Amino acid sequence: MRTPSLAVIITLVLFTMLQACTSKKSEPSQYPEVIKIDVDDKDRDLLKISLDDVFPLETSQTSLLGYVSKARYFNNRFYILDNLRSESFFVFDKRGDFITKTIKGKGPGEISDPFAFTIIKEDSVIFLYDQRKRAIHFYDLDLNHLRSKRLVDEYILDIDNINRDSFLIYHNAVSTSSQGVISVVPYTLCDKGFTKKEHLGIRLPSNKTVQSLYSPVSIENDEVFFVAPWNYNIYQLFEGKERVRYSLDYGKYQFSSKELETLTSPDLWYHIKQGNRGGLPYSLFRTDDFLIIITRIEDRILTYIRSNKSKKVFCLNDCIDANLMPDCKIWGVKPDGTFYGMVEPTQLIKYQKSSGQYKNLKVSENDNPYVVLFKIRKR
Repeated sequence: MRTPSLAVIITLVLFTMLQACTSKKSEPSQYPEVIKIDVDDKDRDLLKISLDDVFPLETSQTSLLGYVSKARYFNNRFYILDNLRSESFFVFDKRGDFITKTIKGKGPGEISDPFAFTIIKEDSVIFLYDQRKRAIHFYDLDLNHLRSKRLVDEYILDIDNINRDSFLIYHNAVSTSSQGVISVVPYTLCDKGFTKKEHLGIRLPSNKTVQSLYSPVSIENDEVFFVAPWNYNIYQLFEGKERVRYSLDYGKYQFSSKELETLTSPDLWYHIKQGNRGGLPYSLFRTDDFLIIITRIEDRILTYIRSNKSKKVFCLNDCIDANLMPDCKIWGVKPDGTFYGMVEPTQLIKYQKSSGQYKNLKVSENDNPYVVLFKIRKR
């Protein structure tokens, strides 16, 4: 029997190590990683950011936005939903020039109460949910109406496509166990036809209502991360099930497990507005380099950015306070790693005065929001 050569042995060892690394990457740890956040830390290092551009979304009688409830950048365009004021879905080009919007009405292809949307990138098709009609409207990227599908007993708050044929719905569904225990189910997986459904295992007690989370799901490189109402976990969708990937620790600002279980939704909001509790995440973005967690304590929105490499936690608000950028709401990340957000004109005027930057922009308080593009350097 021949003895394997040294080269063969080394090759086998390297192959085994590679297989182990691949397995570890594909299957996250059974135990969640704890991320500690010190809200009152005054000595945090500043993020190294570069403010690349600020430009307006065209303001006209046709394109006037009342409220940005969701925004996505795709195929060199901004797709923006206003489900409160104008009740319309808008398309702007990459420089903010208005292209088109949905027609409000009850006729074919018209929409009365757009409340959530997602873009199927593989097919270049938009799914736009009409809350009043309880229907999904399908459009191409120029908002030409393709078809509609009525849904039964759906109340969708947000929707994201996992892939071409699978969707993650954030909604307010009620479930009753065999023992008669009533609970609220915030997340459901469903197929493209919205017929086959499977509730995820996250449950809320019956004294809770599902709160509006403005961007609760992040999909990056086929990895799905999401947050759920009234807890401090960040979940990952793994083999069709949820598992806790990260657990947030806000120290003295953290609600206890008992408080989260027993207090009603209005009671929890009372403590958050008082400023003595909070930190519950309601928006999430994840890239290869950073985990972005957006939360609220008192009346201030706080954006924490955690480096996936160094594990350090930074606060974007520190950069805002230091006049490195205007106070904006992050809506996503472009394929090249550029973050995009929206700043209200009043906040941009404030930034112009305090920083002396972008004085060439003639900003009116009645303008549409302005787009902010910035990058974060790796830490």
